[in-house]
Amino acid sequence: LIEACHRRRMRICLYYSQPDWHHPNFVHFPGAFKDLDHPPSDQRPDWPAYLEYCHGQVEELCTRYGRIDGIWFDGSHKSEKMWQGRKLYRLVKKHQPGAAVNDRARYGDFFTPERKLPEDLTGYTFEACQSISKEGWGWHKDSPQFSVQNLVENLARVASEGGNFLLNVGPLPDGTVPERQVDRMKAVGHWLNVNGAAIYATEAGRVETGSTDVLTTRRRNTVYVFLSRWPDSDRLVIPGLFVDPSSAMLLSGQTSLKTVCTRSGLEIHGLPMSPPDPVLNVLRLRFTRAPKIVGKSRPEDQAETIHLSEKGFTRLPVQDARAEGRGVKGGRLKITREGPETAVTNWFAPEQRLTWSVDAPEAGDYRLRIRLACPKPHDGATFVVKGRIGSASGTVEATRSYEDYRWLDVGSIRLPKGGSRLSLSPKEMAYGYLFAHTAALELIPRNEPLDRRSAETSRPGAPAV
Repeated sequence: LIEACHRRRMRICLYYSQPDWHHPNFVHFPGAFKDLDHPPSDQRPDWPAYLEYCHGQVEELCTRYGRIDGIWFDGSHKSEKMWQGRKLYRLVKKHQPGAAVNDRARYGDFFTPERKLPEDLTGYTFEACQSISKEGWGWHKDSPQFSVQNLVENLARVASEGGNFLLNVGPLPDGTVPERQVDRMKAVGHWLNVNGAAIYATEAGRVETGSTDVLTTRRRNTVYVFLSRWPDSDRLVIPGLFVDPSSAMLLSGQTSLKTVCTRSGLEIHGLPMSPPDPVLNVLRLRFTRAPKIVGKSRPEDQAETIHLSEKGFTRLPVQDARAEGRGVKGGRLKITREGPETAVTNWFAPEQRLTWSVDAPEAGDYRLRIRLACPKPHDGATFVVKGRIGSASGTVEATRSYEDYRWLDVGSIRLPKGGSRLSLSPKEMAYGYLFAHTAALELIPRNEPLDRRSAETSRPGAPAV
């Protein structure tokens, strides 16, 4: 396979699944994602021996077959410490310095969002992966298939954010690609024959277009504009461009367009009555020099300052915190109402944290507690709350369910007078990827009596006492 790719001057990236559930030395954690609750009786769990086997296979792939261009790990549901992801990364780079390594040994060059694209794809290198089949990555009899329009629109969105789009097929048992999937790939290829210049060797456009239906990519002095929805008139305004291009063209049909700069942005005239491409239409704007653009506006995710009470409790709900950091596959923390309280329910990586801005009336020590829900056997994760001059650590204790929120005393933390930041992040996670559902922190001045009933009966999201 590698020799065939080399002959055709194609790059080759190898997929490697770190978990091998049938290997006798693999260690299963009952209750962990995809680990077997009842492993075969002949297994001999031995994690160091299993890692030696895993790392040995990766070294074999990197040394026996000539140049490879990447390793695509898969098996993210354990920690970097367990997979020894940094060691694996260094092993690949030692033998194949030009190979790209993904994030699923929990350390790599790029993130891999899967199936559903994140709302925010900015600020990191990524390759989004999707399958033509809606039901799986392998072959499924009579599986529903995504439409060509869906696949092309996803490709355009990924390109507009500066990423790669990995499109999977599920081969038949004899290795051939099912005809329905071939038809879709050919249709995507037909679209690329006309519009591929807007995809290949481009970077994220970052142009403010005023609509999520209008996306952009760039290559040097050219801006490409994708129209996911055909405009309701024969003209289109791009509010992030204030320079007239030397030429403007609709790629499908090679239709020349007129442009004029207005106070509202670049106005494009002469669009046809109906879209010439039934899938997705692209405009090409060529400039004599790199155009000055107005970037895409993004909602600020800045936490408002919470003023701490001199007496009584001050609650720091998660919805008043700033969510920072990326987890496995590039995911960000999401604050949602699932069950009885508003909480973070998708905390999968220690790189993710919540940060509150607080203002203390006086410097001093504060009692600290955290409101969590976490049933057995997912308890036991450790975490740290850090301030500017102090920190406090704790261990997640089990509750009856993920809807049973309780207060956990963490100890005390010292805060300076005035404004500062307080951050919460996991240290070690259950199975390497699970943390508790988290609703709030509470701070109590050290000299205040600790009234447990006030904490347990306070309404979720209620104002500070």
